[in-house]
Amino acid sequence: MRRGLVLLAGISLVVSGCSGTQADDTPLTQVLSLNEEMTVGNLQNNAADAYFKVSPSGEVFLGWTEDNPGEEDGRNAFVASWNTSSKQLGEPRRVNGDPGEVNRAGGDNRPKLTIGSDGSVAAIYATPFPEYHTGYIQVAHAEKGEAFSPSSTLNDDGKAVAHAFPNIATSPDGRVYTTWIDGRNRTGAVPRDDPKAMMNMSSQLFMAMSEDGGRTYGENYLISKAICACCVPNIVFLDGGKTIVVSHRFVDQDSVRDHVAIRSTDGGKTFSDPVTISADGWVTGCPHAGISITSDSEDRIHGLWFTGGRTEEEAGIYYTFSEDGGLSFEPRQLVAKTPAKTVLHTQVTTDKNDTVWATWVNIEGEKPQIFLAHRRRGQTEWSPTHQVSDDTANAVLPSLAVDAENVYIAWTEKKGEGSQVKLRWAPLVGD
Repeated sequence: MRRGLVLLAGISLVVSGCSGTQADDTPLTQVLSLNEEMTVGNLQNNAADAYFKVSPSGEVFLGWTEDNPGEEDGRNAFVASWNTSSKQLGEPRRVNGDPGEVNRAGGDNRPKLTIGSDGSVAAIYATPFPEYHTGYIQVAHAEKGEAFSPSSTLNDDGKAVAHAFPNIATSPDGRVYTTWIDGRNRTGAVPRDDPKAMMNMSSQLFMAMSEDGGRTYGENYLISKAICACCVPNIVFLDGGKTIVVSHRFVDQDSVRDHVAIRSTDGGKTFSDPVTISADGWVTGCPHAGISITSDSEDRIHGLWFTGGRTEEEAGIYYTFSEDGGLSFEPRQLVAKTPAKTVLHTQVTTDKNDTVWATWVNIEGEKPQIFLAHRRRGQTEWSPTHQVSDDTANAVLPSLAVDAENVYIAWTEKKGEGSQVKLRWAPLVGD
């Protein structure tokens, strides 16, 4: 049975509000009208790894990667801004300095970007070494509308070990924070049937901060241990940037991989012990699916993630929120039931009305497809779920953004050996 409706070009869909307390006078029935699919990037170069970021002024930027022409393994990262008048992306700018140096693994390891109040762009990405699971973290910067400066290496250990799954965010005070999963302190190979030994040599979470908008960075420093080596961390800011919350997937001595949050109230110098976001009890190998978190105008933290659960019956897309700055989280809420033996990505964001928008991957007709739903402020239930992708290909790795008027969703569409990035948008409900 279909869990949603296919959104066709030019068709408006009635979205009925579910039960819950209405926080304002907006009608329960809304119309969600998504525009026609747009293809992003060079059609010959297998675009993938879409990633949105919105500037402090509300300008929407989209990043993605493409094959480096003439190379079997190399990828390049690009970014372009959205023109609200023409409804088109502007001229792409290549992020990476050396052609083809972006890790082609993509997924949660895709390049990320953040935008300063002056319109400058700071980017971060992983670049691979020939040896499996090794590489460096690279950063690059571009002034507003200008080309990117040559990239530089962010990790300062100089070791040919795993440095991957980076993220980057700009605080309201203008500081740029980066975090990534780092293997510099791993002690060597340990039998996988020894969970305690694995914990002692696990990957760690490192951070570096920029005082000048991502043009230069300070030293690397450790912020958390016992990190799942393949699930991207995320960063949100509260109290105007006074509080920093970072999510990651923790691995305990029994190889349970639950999402946790750590907090800093001193500008990122020190962080708290991990707080469990949801005790899912998922024992698995590397799931390659980190939790997505965001914050709203009242400093609530919202989280969306996939878990395989303790049993196959528990597998699904789940949501939670925190009203105390990440000190505790509400019991998880099932958003969508999913198969257990798969890896499904999610993303969550909030709009100007504090409506929570969620996108995720689920399996529809044996193919992964992209789904979208929203939860209005003050309500306890989600809108009906809608399928955004069109069933003609495998659709994966969605990214989500909102500006003052629209919600935007982009994803990777895979057919055979090729891929494309697809983009759709719709006016916000409730406006």
